[in-house]
Amino acid sequence: MVIETGVAAGVSTNAMLSALQINGAGNLLSLDITLKVGELVDDKLKTRWKLEILPELARENSFAKYLKENNEATIFFTTQITQGHGKLRNSIMWSATYQVSN
Repeated sequence: MVIETGVAAGVSTNAMLSALQINGAGNLLSLDITLKVGELVDDKLKTRWKLEILPELARENSFAKYLKENNEATIFFTTQITQGHGKLRNSIMWSATYQVSN
């Protein structure tokens, strides 16, 4: 299991899904804050992909929930941690990680 935050156009998402497909195992859970993402993800790879949109009013709790529910994840991938709304994402991730560990 791979967990990714922030999909954007889906370049990294597609690369990870391709690797999972080649290895013949694993799934990708992508968490984002908008539905307008992933246009570059190959339709043939989407069977290994689950996109979840975090609700605006409860992003911190939702992120923690997905981490708890997918604790078998071995890779956590994120990009643009300090740019734009990435600062919000960074805050949500740290808070959610704290909630999961306590």
